Amino acid sequence: MSDVYEKKESCVRKSPKSLANRKYFLHGLTYFFTIVLYTQAMTKESHTQTEAVMLQDFLFPACIQNTELQVDRLPQHEREFQEMKDPNAVLQPDNSIMLYCSIGSSRTQNWKIGRFHAQYLSGPYKELESAELEGLSGPEVCAPAVMIEENNDKQLWSMYVQSSCFVEDGVIALATSEDGQHFKVDEKPVITKSHLEQGAYPIVGVYDAGISTIEINNKTLLCLLFSGYRRVGCGDIFMTYREKNSRPADWKIAQRILAQEEVPFHNDPSYEHFEWGLEGAKITQLSEDCFLLIGVCFLPRPKEFQGKRQRVFFAVSSSFTGPYLPLGSPFAPQMIGNESGEHGHPD
Repeated sequence: MSDVYEKKESCVRKSPKSLANRKYFLHGLTYFFTIVLYTQAMTKESHTQTEAVMLQDFLFPACIQNTELQVDRLPQHEREFQEMKDPNAVLQPDNSIMLYCSIGSSRTQNWKIGRFHAQYLSGPYKELESAELEGLSGPEVCAPAVMIEENNDKQLWSMYVQSSCFVEDGVIALATSEDGQHFKVDEKPVITKSHLEQGAYPIVGVYDAGISTIEINNKTLLCLLFSGYRRVGCGDIFMTYREKNSRPADWKIAQRILAQEEVPFHNDPSYEHFEWGLEGAKITQLSEDCFLLIGVCFLPRPKEFQGKRQRVFFAVSSSFTGPYLPLGSPFAPQMIGNESGEHGHPD
């Protein structure tokens, strides 16, 4: 353990300047991400999950705080589509932010994909007309993962989006747009349960995509993370990838990169008070050989804590394909007080 601590100074010096100098980098996280770089030592040597959990207090400083964003909602959405979750912030060519997220109601499970614009990541945000998707149906078409790509010198918005999450046979589809609002869905889904490498647990559906760009051996890769569920609500984290300029059909067979049983602070699927599985995952590349997986887990607490157990968690690896070492949950719902609330999906 002391070897890990001693690597702090050298790893801080290796921290990419782009991370430390990014105008939109949230206050407090710069310190955390530079510290996380030296946890790659944990991923390259043999360490126990207990040691990983012991690192949590050291790695997660008190400076990481929740900050509520100021949002100016459209009047027609304030009641029927009051909730906002599953955020995905996209940096536009003019350096402004387009934020996509699920808007709707947990009570009615009526969702659509909202759009919000801001000059800065910290806001304030103004709601625009919602995204429109042509060619995809399902009970929970939401939780978008969006990025801007260049196609024949034109700006193209690519959205990876689920069809459902509360029933079996959910898929992840690709929808594209030239204006960021009107999307047309490809006829063939990007991911179905048949695209997964089957392991110990048969997968009955997929949902909740997260898209990232990483640089490996002078190649730019698109990494698509998502949840594959053994039964509804019981998902592990899977990943597929392809070269950015390759054909959409060139996605690799998806592999499980983090199972629920590998996260010691997550409720185990066999737990009598099991609530939900791992979801909301996305990879951030911190250096050439250090990758941060950010996702959502559920704490192993009794049923009386229902609605108070969802937490953002971090895991690291020296390879984007894993294996990933879970580090812990860096945030507590301080704004609500006494941990009476919970956290939804990060971005």
